[in-house]
Amino acid sequence: MTEHKYLPSSIGISAFGLIYKRGGSTETVGLRGTNHLMEHLMCKTFDDMRPMLRKLGIDHNASTSSNRVVFWWKGLDEEVSQVKQLLVSRMTDENSRQLWSEQDFNNEKATVLQEYADCFNDQLRGFYENTIRKYYNNADAIGMKADIEAFTYKDSLACADTFLIPDVFFEVGHKSEETLAQLQANPNCAPTYISAHMEYKDSYAIELESIPKEDKTVVGLIGSNPLGIEDYPVAAFICSCINCGLESPLYQEIREKRGLSYFSLAFANMIGRKFVPFFASSTTNDHADELAAVYTEFFSTDPSQHISIERFEICKAEFVISEKKDNLLPHSGVSSLILAEINPYTGIQSLTYEDMLAAYKRMFDINTLKSIRY
Repeated sequence: MTEHKYLPSSIGISAFGLIYKRGGSTETVGLRGTNHLMEHLMCKTFDDMRPMLRKLGIDHNASTSSNRVVFWWKGLDEEVSQVKQLLVSRMTDENSRQLWSEQDFNNEKATVLQEYADCFNDQLRGFYENTIRKYYNNADAIGMKADIEAFTYKDSLACADTFLIPDVFFEVGHKSEETLAQLQANPNCAPTYISAHMEYKDSYAIELESIPKEDKTVVGLIGSNPLGIEDYPVAAFICSCINCGLESPLYQEIREKRGLSYFSLAFANMIGRKFVPFFASSTTNDHADELAAVYTEFFSTDPSQHISIERFEICKAEFVISEKKDNLLPHSGVSSLILAEINPYTGIQSLTYEDMLAAYKRMFDINTLKSIRY
């Protein structure tokens, strides 16, 4: 049975879409990267509708993450109401959808392989993907080149049947009872996908891609202690406290005080039902040791020295206001409120400074952060 999620909106702009609970973390050896390819192919079920969607001013896109394959459309209420049922039918009704030709399949596979190559032609992005492979045996949504290459036209047609029943049908603004009834009348059950077990090792026996080495070195930290998804909102909030904005303490140490780099990354990387913190930046080769020392010193220091009560309150107020804006404009906030694996605002409004410091010490302990560089 397809779950239904609905957010009311009275501003005349609607959004809707389909969520499939699968992605990089659910793929077994031999199929790594094929959900991303199927995301591209499933968009071909409504290829002939693209002129109509443009004429009606309806935006649409799709994406694949560690845990989800998502398709969404957005536009004015009256325009969305004209095409919603037909679009959903094209995706989920085997009698009304049109599948791709073998030439279509070959062209789209070539496109996905180009995207794969672009990923590993970038020193930072490629290093990140190799790092997740090496320490967590996970190929992420980008997958493995050999697996994508081995995926056949016949495989794609068989896999299309697993997209007949979405795990979630979401609507914002305009609500279509007919479309919902159509999905929930399907007697079949959607396939169950089990997320990969996330375990850290110093080095897994998984193929790493060759990455260009520019005249710089990527330096950072990755967590060696996977954390439960329930901790994700607070971890994301702490990353914001220490690294969001030029005035943030980690950014200040790296860019403003030392001029080591123009950027600093800090985020909670989710794989399946767990996540690990990931921090990275890059600098000239001769300053790599200095940048590594900044990270070590920063996370060896008591967090109260970096995140003052004032900084905490500023970031907390920003989160609270962002949640209000997303609720006021749910068509814009749908990526946080529905499409994300977990709502990033959960628990932040009631979070105290003391709770934040305790969570920081538990989740960002320097002894559980492994130094990485390339």
